[in-house]
Amino acid sequence: MEKIIIVIVVLAMLSIPVLGMLRNDETPEVVNDNQIEEVDEEEVEKESEEGEEETDYQDYIRSNRGGSVDIAIVLKNIVEDNDENLIFELMLNTHSVDLESVEYENLVNLKTDKINVDEGFSWQLTEGSGHHLSGELKLPKTYKGQNIIDNDTEFVEIEIKDLGGVESRKFLWEKDELNNIK
Repeated sequence: MEKIIIVIVVLAMLSIPVLGMLRNDETPEVVNDNQIEEVDEEEVEKESEEGEEETDYQDYIRSNRGGSVDIAIVLKNIVEDNDENLIFELMLNTHSVDLESVEYENLVNLKTDKINVDEGFSWQLTEGSGHHLSGELKLPKTYKGQNIIDNDTEFVEIEIKDLGGVESRKFLWEKDELNNIK
């Protein structure tokens, strides 16, 4: 019995170099986990009935993985019309925080190259519960009589403070993206 075990071990050891020669010698590509983005193939090249290319929702999603909460956020006005409000859709995931009890409207600050807004936000849960949910942060398009975003706005930055053990998370959309606001 001992001889059979020794023969099996020797054969296994001899087969390792052979298997190594048979495998593909290409160096595996290293991908930064923060750069991985799920893409729905059907969404990438949508075209409307008139033949114009529709704005791809995926291009405007910003995300942050940190602390105990993962956040993805999109400035929905880029892909959907809304005359009254700026709308930011938040998609949140965690395994340790009750996301439903958070008052998101009190954790948010919006900044552009011209204006800083830290009040007037409203929060509405749209889907999910507990540890996995989505909702909309809304803010009127004007603040103190001034348009928050206009044709000259260089950037919009949303900051979410003190969520899931992370002091500050910032999400940025730049001028070329803001030009697509409907």
